[in-house]
Amino acid sequence: MVINGSPHAAEGNTAALTAELVKPWREAGDEVVERYVARMDVRPCVARALCLAGEPCPIKDDVAALHAEMRAADALVLAGPVYVFSVTAQLKAFLDRSMALLHRPEMTGKHAVAVATSAGMGEQETARYLATCCEMLGYDLVGELAGVFMVYSRPNDGEALFAKARRLGEELVLAAREKRKYPKLGLHAAQHRFLRDLIQRNRKLFKGDHAYWQERGWLETRWPPKGDY
Repeated sequence: MVINGSPHAAEGNTAALTAELVKPWREAGDEVVERYVARMDVRPCVARALCLAGEPCPIKDDVAALHAEMRAADALVLAGPVYVFSVTAQLKAFLDRSMALLHRPEMTGKHAVAVATSAGMGEQETARYLATCCEMLGYDLVGELAGVFMVYSRPNDGEALFAKARRLGEELVLAAREKRKYPKLGLHAAQHRFLRDLIQRNRKLFKGDHAYWQERGWLETRWPPKGDY
């Protein structure tokens, strides 16, 4: 699955780069779901925190359907251009609305690649931010891709960049099929300790999270728990 935060959607530079990245999936005959959040109904979080209690979000838009597609997908490409040294407002709104998935973290055992594009500044930092979001959601991070494009043109050294995108796509296919592990054990262990303590201390507020962790035995175990990572 590709989640792209560019307002240019399929016509943008980010889409051109992710199209190369997912070619190995298409060539293998797999379905690739592409979603452009800037063209969807994705509204900002209003901080009701019902999702953390295990209740439906009161905002009725496309976010719940996007989350369902993420759960169903074997892997994720999280991508977007740099706007003022960070992600677009549309992509940030979606990430904010994904807080409950991060608290669980629901995507443990799946694989992801982070992609950021710019006209010359901020692409490395933005790719790292998106990569961290993937890791905090539970994904095994296969890699990051930061590309520099001149506005509405091919990137400098574009051949090498697109070749790297394809290589990452090939590795993502193998990672998902072979269930490879790319453990950032320091991050995952720190994340586990922080979330476990947060959820236990605020179990009334985060009752949905508490039930999710308790069901999996994560409240009583060290990280990574056997069978989950």
